[in-house]
This record gives sequence, structure tokens and C-alpha cells, in this order.
Amino acid sequence: MAKVQRKHQVALDAHKSVQTRLTKQVQQAHPEMDMQTVWRQVRQDTSERQVWKERQRRRKVVARVHERIRWRRGNLTHQASRRLVTPYDVIAVEDLSVHAMVANHRLAKSIHDAAWTQVSSLLACKAAWADRRHVAVDPAYTSQDCSGCGWRNHDLTLADRVFHCLNPARPDCRLIAA
Repeated sequence: MAKVQRKHQVALDAHKSVQTRLTKQVQQAHPEMDMQTVWRQVRQDTSERQVWKERQRRRKVVARVHERIRWRRGNLTHQASRRLVTPYDVIAVEDLSVHAMVANHRLAKSIHDAAWTQVSSLLACKAAWADRRHVAVDPAYTSQDCSGCGWRNHDLTLADRVFHCLNPARPDCRLIAA
């Protein structure tokens, strides 16, 4: 992907440099011409046309790469949603506000690449189609609450990856969840 984009950028830069050079040449040769006539003259130049064709060809290559990535992402989300729907009767998904989350420019690309919205909508659709129950859960405190007894552990940090239920009122729970 990066190699294709670099080649496209090289074609774009070449086109801009040729266009700038030709515009200056025409303006120096014919200072009385207005800009529209100058641009018409530049567009008729053979070297500018060759560079323009290369730029358009590279643009199509980049578009094709993005199209293939979109197909792969769609295929992956369909397969993952089917793998989740088939074995389980109830599917609970955090009702995340993806639109608000992509406002953070550091996470936006990763969130879009993971296709969270697409996976969530496919899960809901395929769960309904397979007579399974799909539940959208409020995301507040989902990593701090025990799913067994409802006790909330306020001492968790972002570094904690495993939840241990230490509810003093229910010593029989002792749930361990990742």
C-alpha cells in the first residue's frame, strides 16, 4: 500500500512540476494572455498530457488497492460475525459511540480499520436472522463490574487486563474475567 501511494505521489509531483514549468514558459513568452488562455495552452502541450495520463493511471491503481482492502475488510467482518452468532444464543455488544471515538485523531484510523460499526451492525442483522438475541450494553463501567454479582471494583487501572471479583459480601462469586 505504501509503495503504491509513494508512486502516486511521485506522479502527482511530476505533474505539478511540469504544469508549473509550462505555465511560467507560456506567461514569459506571452505576457498579454489571461490565465484562462495560458491554462488552455499548457493543457495542449504533449509533455503535460503524458504526465497527466501517468497521474491518472497511478490514481486508478491506488483506488483499486483501496477497493481490495474494503473487500477484505467486508469479508472478514462477515466471517467474524458469523463465527460469533452461530455458537451463542445471546450476544452482548457494548453500545459504543464510534462517531465520537473517531474524533480522537490518534485512534480514528485504527477504529475505522477495525470496522467496529460494520461488525456491530452485522452482528445485529445475523443474530436476528438466526433467531439469536442481540443486546446492546451501556459501555459505562463494563470493565469494572462483575458479571456474576454486580460488584464494582474501583481500584482497576488501565494496566489491569484481568478482572478479579473480590466482593466481600459474596465470597462464593470470585469471578475471574479477562
